[in-house]
Amino acid sequence: MSSRSEEAFFFGEPGSRLFGVLHRPAEAADRIRSASVICAPFGDERTSTHRLMVEWARVLAADGFHVLRFDYRGYGDSDGEFEDHTIEDHLADTARALSEVEERSNLECGLLCGLRLGATLAAITACRNNRNPSLVLWEPVISGSEYVSEMLKASAFVTRGAQTADELENDIEKGKEVVVRGHILTKGMLRSLKAVNLLESPLPGSGPVMLAYFCSGSQNTPPALLELHRKYAAGGDINLKPIRGRAPWASGRDYCVKPPEVFGTTRDWLARHSISTCAHATQAARKKIAQATSTPELATKGRCREAGYRHVAAGERVPHCIRPPIRLLGPTSGPIRMDGSALRSAGRWG
Repeated sequence: MSSRSEEAFFFGEPGSRLFGVLHRPAEAADRIRSASVICAPFGDERTSTHRLMVEWARVLAADGFHVLRFDYRGYGDSDGEFEDHTIEDHLADTARALSEVEERSNLECGLLCGLRLGATLAAITACRNNRNPSLVLWEPVISGSEYVSEMLKASAFVTRGAQTADELENDIEKGKEVVVRGHILTKGMLRSLKAVNLLESPLPGSGPVMLAYFCSGSQNTPPALLELHRKYAAGGDINLKPIRGRAPWASGRDYCVKPPEVFGTTRDWLARHSISTCAHATQAARKKIAQATSTPELATKGRCREAGYRHVAAGERVPHCIRPPIRLLGPTSGPIRMDGSALRSAGRWG
């Protein structure tokens, strides 16, 4: 019987609600690590890799993360139409998702993952929201202008040369309906995409970054990725990781939904850049615990004082508390971990 816990829900204001799925850590997870958000790619790249992102969320949950997948407005079951939104809206949605997973898990979001344009949104979100999460960026879109050019050239090829990429872009600028990557690409979205440039954006914080790209055995690292790697190296810990094999979004129906090269490389990197609950418990969670306990020392600045055990509060293992908060937990405090030995309390503390 699976111990998987997945909850689907809507969040946000009526008319601009986002659809999300929260993957909670598996019961068998060794420890609770952090909250995490997964940022999906753009257009048909999102469609073709949807199952991969679901499986990756489940892998992270099994490893102890609270993981939120979500649809930007205009996608999937979220409110709105695609053509009514821009990249700025997607960034706002990502920030809302970050806040939502923190509220539901009582942990700071210590990990942002993204694929293609989703990786780009993750990096920009980390910068704009003054966060220092670990970043897993699977082949991010570095230049929005080049990305738009690639998409328009592909669309022109599909039309068998009836229109060139430049002609398609002119039609978009004139307000005509042009379908690109399975969606109507509006003038607003076109311009917001072309404004994206990670090489000209501020650094995404001081957290560690895994910058991955997909390649064949003899393929050289793309120059733009090398330049981005040099830029991010100035801000801290950055690892450039080649992943052998065909890119998932370009593999058609034959791609593996649990690619061992992708998942294995990323899990190994995460294991070496440990993200723990101790470092990422939210201030709100600490304050709630402090207010609920009868131990005066815990109320200092809303933080929990160091101690040698953990307890479970509202379904979460919370580190560094002197005693379980009785009013929060009720008559039974739940599992206690002390000096590496699992103990179980048998009633109220106090």
